[in-house]
Amino acid sequence: ILLRALEENNVKTEACVFHSSQMSPPQAYIISALGSGTRTIISHSTLPDLTLDEFIKKFDAACMRAGVSDLVQMSCPFRWIHFEGRGIEVYKMIDHVESVYIRQGWRQKLTISVEFEKGDRPGIKNLLQQADVCFFSKLYAETLGFDRPGDFLSSIGDYCKPTATLFCCWGAMGAVGLHLETRTSFSSSAGKIDM
Repeated sequence: ILLRALEENNVKTEACVFHSSQMSPPQAYIISALGSGTRTIISHSTLPDLTLDEFIKKFDAACMRAGVSDLVQMSCPFRWIHFEGRGIEVYKMIDHVESVYIRQGWRQKLTISVEFEKGDRPGIKNLLQQADVCFFSKLYAETLGFDRPGDFLSSIGDYCKPTATLFCCWGAMGAVGLHLETRTSFSSSAGKIDM
């Protein structure tokens, strides 16, 4: 049912890795505080992390299909690829994507985004230079000693691609963004959730 719903909404699943039907899908629980409008999200998954070999196999197969079926247009199979910042394996996945896209002349058509949620993961800082778009959590910024999202983005920007766009969510205070190439900053309030 879930796969059919995704496909009906133009979310392609052919490049997804599927695990045994005996495994339960990831779950997220949202606890909302009626008085303050804040929320806490609790996530739970028994699925193993995607391995480099699994990723390369699926990614290369998708690129082969794009190269054969769209040879005249030379369309790239993906316009945006998002990764969870989990360290060295993800670094290698992004490196593989970039090498294929550069070789095919597709790199300028691709956006690579990375979520930086936990700052204590080994090798996660290596991903900063690879991402076109970085999504940082409040926890990540606080782990590095920051208590304001704007200050954090200004500082962490020195370690990112010079053309990257950075976002930092700050819970009930909303989110802040910074486009490094133009030094344009922007923000959005979180807003209250009506129950």
